[in-house]
Amino acid sequence: ARPAAPLMHSGRPGAGEAAVLLLVDDREQGGAWRGAGLREFCAALGRSGARYETRRLGDGAGDFSFVACSPGGQRPLPLLVERKGVDDIAASLKDGRWGKQQEAMARRNEALFGGGATVRYIL
Repeated sequence: ARPAAPLMHSGRPGAGEAAVLLLVDDREQGGAWRGAGLREFCAALGRSGARYETRRLGDGAGDFSFVACSPGGQRPLPLLVERKGVDDIAASLKDGRWGKQQEAMARRNEALFGGGATVRYIL
C-alpha cells in the first residue's frame, strides 16, 4: 500500500531518484528543540537541506524513522529513534507507557529487521 500523503515535506526524491528520507511522526512536537513545535522543527530540517516528510508512524516506529527511496518504492532502514524529554520519561515510567513503547519497538524491530535494527533515544 502507498503511504498516506505527508503533512509537510522537503526535498522529496523525484521519479527515478534514489535517496534516504527522514520520516517524522506527525505527533512529534520537537520538545527537545527549544520548545519548538512540529512546524518549527520541520522548518529547521528544511533549512538544513534534510530530506524529510511527516506522517503518522506506526506502533513501535519511534518518533523518527528512515526509508531508502528508489524507483521501486520505499524500504525501511534499520534505525528507530525515539525522542524523550526528562519530564516525559518520568511520566511514562510512572504510568507504564515506557515499558509499552519498549515492547512495541522490540516487536517492530523483530518484524521488520529480524531484531537487527539500531534503537536510539534522544534525551
